[in-house]
Amino acid sequence: MSVKFFGQFLLERGKIIRQELLDALEFQKTINVKLGTIALDAGYLNAEQVESIRNQQMTTDKLFGEIAIEMKYLTTEQLEDLLLIQKNERISLGDALVQKGYLNLSELEEELKQYKKQQETYETKGQYAIVKSLNSEIPQTFVDLSIKFLRRMVDINVDALESHNDQQKIAPYLWNVCQQFYGNSNGMYILSLSEKPLLKIASGIAQENLKEIDELAKDGAKEFVNTVVGNTVSKLSHKGIKLGLKPPEIYPSLGHIHIDPQCSQTASVKLSSAEYEIQLSIVYSPLS
Repeated sequence: MSVKFFGQFLLERGKIIRQELLDALEFQKTINVKLGTIALDAGYLNAEQVESIRNQQMTTDKLFGEIAIEMKYLTTEQLEDLLLIQKNERISLGDALVQKGYLNLSELEEELKQYKKQQETYETKGQYAIVKSLNSEIPQTFVDLSIKFLRRMVDINVDALESHNDQQKIAPYLWNVCQQFYGNSNGMYILSLSEKPLLKIASGIAQENLKEIDELAKDGAKEFVNTVVGNTVSKLSHKGIKLGLKPPEIYPSLGHIHIDPQCSQTASVKLSSAEYEIQLSIVYSPLS
């Protein structure tokens, strides 16, 4: 369940006001401690090891604990101990709202029921274009890892809300970060977004607050896409789909993007949070 989405849902229904949501989110952050911090406090890891794991995590879809075990910094038993501590210290947004007095338990129960119904509708809409596509494992893998990396690398907590198969609508926003792939399928990954989410992504990669779309911001956005697409290609290779990559590019409009006529398959998915909207499109040829 997306914390930001549930908060937006409550705002739209008039159950809380924006300041109450922000207050609850800040309260939640003080309770929800990152696994690396817990490991540091427990004496299982030192600061250098935590930073090393986090740096590795920025370029892979693996979890902090998985990497720690692979690097032999933690044992399986130690990780289980840390996850138990983290679980006991973690609270949901709903819990935070109740503890802050902005909702009572009966109100929370009812809102969660209504929210779940809405999410089920969104999930159906978000999967529609993928289900309609040939070789659906290709767009599905791209979408899954895009969502995972947006959440993990740049703190944009999105979900897929709706989708379509119209190649004429693959780039609805001004900025389009693209990367071509070739091999068993030829195609292109297109991340279409406005200035605000582009700067959020680029700032997350650069680890500094970027305020304008300059070359540093563009490079950050391209690096993010290259990480997502590279990991997707690696995952698809385990399914027997072999793909190569060309360097990512960024264009200020769809007019500059050349789509190979062989790319008869299109799956576009709208990714949204309370603050950002992004469209991810995969155009590709059927598997050879």
